[in-house]
Amino acid sequence: MKEFCAVSIATEANSEHPIAKLVVEHVKRLLKTFGSTEHVMEAKDFEVHTGAGVSGRVGYKMVLVGNKRVMRIIMSRLFLRLRNMFRNRARTCVLVAIDGKIALIFTQ
Repeated sequence: MKEFCAVSIATEANSEHPIAKLVVEHVKRLLKTFGSTEHVMEAKDFEVHTGAGVSGRVGYKMVLVGNKRVMRIIMSRLFLRLRNMFRNRARTCVLVAIDGKIALIFTQ
């Protein structure tokens, strides 16, 4: 869980979106809960996917953080399963994919 949190922070820290800032704050609180004071890693090759999310390389991992739209664009087959899971929920949903696999889902 600590690694998932660390790569999420590293990627979202570069975003100016208000939800990204909330995700960073939430994940930092989670890390404190786990007793972690790890140094925040840095995302390289940071890219904004307007209206959908952000991506970047953290260490050797490709990290994608965003909504269902960015996952549909980048990972279309997996999106169909996620859409079915969250179809009837009127919530904000932030997904984190690491190396092409969903690692975390934050919902409001």
